[in-house]
Amino acid sequence: MSIVRVPFSLTGGAGGYVIKGSGLFDGGYLYQTPSAGDSNQVFTMEIVGKHTFVPSGADDHLFTAGTDTSNYWDISWTTTGALQIVLVESGGIVDQIITTPLYRDFGAFYQIVIGVDKTAAASDDRYTIEYNGTAITSFSTNTREAAGGDTFVGKANVHVISAFVDLARNAYDYLSRFTYIDGTKLDATSFGELDNNGGWSLLNVSGLTFGTNGWLIEGGTDMAAGLDSRDVSTQITASGAYIGDMTNNGGLAAAFDGITSQASTASAASPSQTTAYCGQDEGAGNSATVTKVKVYGPNNTAPFDSNDRTIELYGSNTSPASDTDGTLIASGIYQGQVSAIGYINAPSNTTAYRYHWVRFVGSGSNAWYAAEVQFYEGDSGGPSWFVEGTITAINDSPTDDAANGYGNHATFNPLRTNTISASPTYSNGNRSVTNSAAGSATYSPYTTIVVNAGKFYAEIAPNTFANDEEIIGMALNSWDQWEASNQLGASSGSVGLHTLSTADTKIKINGGTLTTVDTKMVSPDRTVLAADVDAGMGWLGFYDDSAGVIRWVDSSGTTRTTDEPGNGTNATWTFTANSVIKFGASIHSGGDVDLYAEKADWVGTAPSGFKALSTANLPAPTVTDPSAYFKTLLYTGNSTGSTAITGCQDASGTNWTPDLVWIKPRTFAADGRHCLYDQVRGANKRISSNNTNAEATDIDCLDSFDSGGFTLGADTANNLVNDSGYTYVAWCLNAGGSGSSNTDGTITSTVSAAAHGGFSIGTYTGTGSNATVGHGLDRTPSLYIVKDLDNSTDWFVYNETSGATKYLKLNTIGAETTSSIRWNDTAPTSSVFSLGTSADVNGSGADFVFYAFARTPGLIGIGSYTGNGSADGPYVVVDDGASGFRPAFFLVKVINTTQNWFIFDSARNTYNEVDLELYANLSAADSSRSPGLDFVANGVKLRTSYPGINASGDTFIYLAFAEYPFGGAGVEQARAR
Repeated sequence: MSIVRVPFSLTGGAGGYVIKGSGLFDGGYLYQTPSAGDSNQVFTMEIVGKHTFVPSGADDHLFTAGTDTSNYWDISWTTTGALQIVLVESGGIVDQIITTPLYRDFGAFYQIVIGVDKTAAASDDRYTIEYNGTAITSFSTNTREAAGGDTFVGKANVHVISAFVDLARNAYDYLSRFTYIDGTKLDATSFGELDNNGGWSLLNVSGLTFGTNGWLIEGGTDMAAGLDSRDVSTQITASGAYIGDMTNNGGLAAAFDGITSQASTASAASPSQTTAYCGQDEGAGNSATVTKVKVYGPNNTAPFDSNDRTIELYGSNTSPASDTDGTLIASGIYQGQVSAIGYINAPSNTTAYRYHWVRFVGSGSNAWYAAEVQFYEGDSGGPSWFVEGTITAINDSPTDDAANGYGNHATFNPLRTNTISASPTYSNGNRSVTNSAAGSATYSPYTTIVVNAGKFYAEIAPNTFANDEEIIGMALNSWDQWEASNQLGASSGSVGLHTLSTADTKIKINGGTLTTVDTKMVSPDRTVLAADVDAGMGWLGFYDDSAGVIRWVDSSGTTRTTDEPGNGTNATWTFTANSVIKFGASIHSGGDVDLYAEKADWVGTAPSGFKALSTANLPAPTVTDPSAYFKTLLYTGNSTGSTAITGCQDASGTNWTPDLVWIKPRTFAADGRHCLYDQVRGANKRISSNNTNAEATDIDCLDSFDSGGFTLGADTANNLVNDSGYTYVAWCLNAGGSGSSNTDGTITSTVSAAAHGGFSIGTYTGTGSNATVGHGLDRTPSLYIVKDLDNSTDWFVYNETSGATKYLKLNTIGAETTSSIRWNDTAPTSSVFSLGTSADVNGSGADFVFYAFARTPGLIGIGSYTGNGSADGPYVVVDDGASGFRPAFFLVKVINTTQNWFIFDSARNTYNEVDLELYANLSAADSSRSPGLDFVANGVKLRTSYPGINASGDTFIYLAFAEYPFGGAGVEQARAR
């Protein structure tokens, strides 16, 4: 079953718009020095990218404009993960804004929109920051100078993307789009919009008014080359002679021969000359309107010495007698020994000339070289940039286009725990991992994308080929060694290819025998991985570089060059169909591996029907708009009758009626008990998860379930849900109304089931004998809760991790307890759950209520994790039976020892870190515990050693509801939180 709301587009962002990849800044940066623009007081910047890590030691700089390290305006990531904007003049801080939200989600793309109006009267209006369309209003530092100041943006000083003003301290993000609007302050609605599923969709911004010095750099190709994406200029081929004073190393002709990588000895160069120039004559009767010029150095290296140089573009209709005998069209300042290509853009030039030349101005005794000079005409967009260092054009994109290979591709996950003695280093956009630890500690990185359906292929290159230093393979998401020091293949639920073990390549499966592969891998062979998750089959092999073929390895170590995955034959490893699978590696000390998730980077050919690990290739989640089925509402009590609490709406604004409303006072005078009401039992019928009380009939509490929310009475008798001045949270779920009869079990139940088949509310009357009850779901529940309505008894919880021989109690801190009389030692099925003879769950003649939950892709996640007792806690991909989601609600309980049931949600903590706790078993008020945890695009990252949610070695279960799915057909990619 798929509950899919029609989005704006099934491909790309709004209206099918696709950003064609990103530039991966791996130590590289872009820089330019513009002429004065429209305003250095009013402007807008938009940055779309994927963050790769939190810097240590010093901030990482996304953008800087300034003259030196004492005078600059800057955007950076801080060492805590916050976003910072700072203006420094003469070494003193003028403006400094540091967000309270922390940005530590590295598996998805973000959009930042910064609006600046230094003339605004109101301080808050001088800077606005929006992250994925949401205004940031909480700041740990918020220093803003009085109205009327200016910045260094738009001035004739250096502007740098992905480095500081001193061209150091780089950011290492994927950047997909960088937009600068000169002279106008805009908000995020100019750059993105919410789609019908509640996803943040990126707009085509090329039609905006950019101002004099505005720019738009978008997509991998333009970002890597530093080109304005509005540039449609074309190169001019001279029909006349070459002009200028270029007498060394080949003369003028060498500067126009089209060879951009020629050696300096073959290039046109003029050592020690400060008035040299070179250009071209368009020929008699011809002219051109030049809007851009490129100057290449020899071998595509810097064209200058260690001194800064100014390059000037001139034009004239008469042959120049000197380097300045003409009209200055544009100029640019370029720093010595930095850039391989020098650009001058003159998009506003409208005058045609017969003669054009470039003049190099500067001082120094060393040579400058013009290995190649190119003139262009037509719209050149905005300024072009010098490129320095490594910027790689890749297909990683914040928009999905499966046909052309664009999407959010998997990387290794840098949030994977490191609590062992390994010493991992992530680099190359988290596509490379090195374990530099001493000794034999094994570190097992895994991919950011997990899959539970479809056919997927990737390549991982071992780079050391030393004794057992790189083991590459795959495992179940639930494999308990992902966060430990064991090796892939060394225990059940995993398989690993030992790329070189005691001089041979070997295979190990589910902890079995280490088996020699009949053909040995050698450098530069690359491991290949394929998983047909629907069939429960996985293949490992390697690309044999010397033979140019893939050798697939079966479970016995035999290799074949036929398309085994495409044929569905001779699998290396088998697992339960539609299990959640991760690709990864186990790296010993000294080993390092590279992940190739993009098709463009593969050396092998993917098996027939297999696709890249990318959001563009994920199947559609069952629920594409979680807000149609779950909402967290916050309100303040007023002790007034007929108080409507609203907000139960889907992303399109359509109201829905909640069928379960779970209310908890966040602050209170005397009674902070939980109050659960549902439509099957009726309004004002209350039970409380923090006590054993039988059902109570309230007066003037929750009076009705309404379209869009619920109505509260004055609540003067109890002060439970509407006490004046106190704050409340209400967790609301949409099921199927008041319910209907279900005869699937030996006991007839009344069940209200959600359309997606993963949540139901039911009531039944006990018999005292072993029995079954129809739960109304369309698949087997993984967790359900049962409460006696007539008697004072505990709340009994079944969860699949503990199994049918044990139970937990929602109202206590107790560990799991073994019992055959609660669930009759019988696991639930797709239609019923079983009861034993215990009066707690099946007392004869007593009435009971149950709440049943099953994994639902895009909405409901149920699973477990093992704690590590570290502030670098486990990374939990929420197990929704698919690729996870960004949580809106997270209920967690340790099962093997005593602890509370902790509740976190995204309404009380709208940004990371998430530190506000409530407890299902306690009446206590909101409690802040920091460090806490982060909600991320496909799950949760624990950032605390607190035993309640991360005791070392303990097993924790969780129930999660989604804020937004991670990705898949028909939905926007989840944005980084």
